[in-house]
Amino acid sequence: MTKDDLIKRILGSKIFTEWHWFKYHFDFYNIGLEHPFSWSIVDACLKVEERIPGFAYKFMDDLASFSGIEKHLPHYEQILQKLAELYVINKSIEFEWEEGTIFYLEPTIGESNKNPEINIETPRFIIGIEVKAPSLIDHINKRTANPFQLSVRSNQILDVAKNIHGDSITFPRDNPVKDFLKSANQKFASFKTLSDKPYFSSLFIVWDDYIYEPVTALTAPYSGLLTENSFYKDNDGHAVKFPNVDIVILLRHLQNIISATRYEPLIEVSHALDYTHRNVFPPKVFIPVNNEDKIPIDFINAFELLPLNSMIGAEYHPSDGIWWI
Repeated sequence: MTKDDLIKRILGSKIFTEWHWFKYHFDFYNIGLEHPFSWSIVDACLKVEERIPGFAYKFMDDLASFSGIEKHLPHYEQILQKLAELYVINKSIEFEWEEGTIFYLEPTIGESNKNPEINIETPRFIIGIEVKAPSLIDHINKRTANPFQLSVRSNQILDVAKNIHGDSITFPRDNPVKDFLKSANQKFASFKTLSDKPYFSSLFIVWDDYIYEPVTALTAPYSGLLTENSFYKDNDGHAVKFPNVDIVILLRHLQNIISATRYEPLIEVSHALDYTHRNVFPPKVFIPVNNEDKIPIDFINAFELLPLNSMIGAEYHPSDGIWWI
């Protein structure tokens, strides 16, 4: 596939035959020019296409499908989810994996039709990758408007905040993190059981700059989803576990994707889907969930990861609440 082939596909898609959030960006191709945001998407698709044939057309068709309703915010947020997937998948194919490594797009196994984004099968093991990005636009607006943000589930802190600010409080955005873990745990279950090689499962959560929100949702001592005091409990009052998820990766890149759609300045990156490297701010962090001693070093290196517990900055530690001044 050539770049011209992909552009022709885009220009004949629902991005142009129906209302679409990105018509403006891709319309530059009609006059022989290229918008930087469109370039980042097309370039990533073509790179992935080299390792996963058929990816580029499928991705652009999926992206174009979120169309037909003018300024429909749910479509915009679904598009952000797709771009988060592209951001991670594009990085996965850049690494020099062992010879014989094969990439599988939306794989299934056994009788289950649940699938992660991709499997990376090396001669020694298989890595499953699931990518999630939360719907944050409404939350961002509330976070901007309200003077206090409750980061953790705490009735005591909430009572104090209400006495000061009334109802002008932004509540934790932790339910999406719980749903991401539940979904990934279900998707990886069959692969863990039926794969003929050791199967390592990873959940990537792509957030905006307020990375303490998922950090708190996952690790806060008295409510974190990965602690014994998790707010998500079974019928017997015990913390629900996620045995089929080996590792969670937190990437604070969603703001750059949003900014790129608006043609706003980007932070520490050259374009919308620029993953950068380990020594470039902000760090990409991981939290072991299961089988910590079996995390493939190739996986850590491929995604330029650092352990969350090595981070010094306050935004990488659980937060109780924040008064915005």
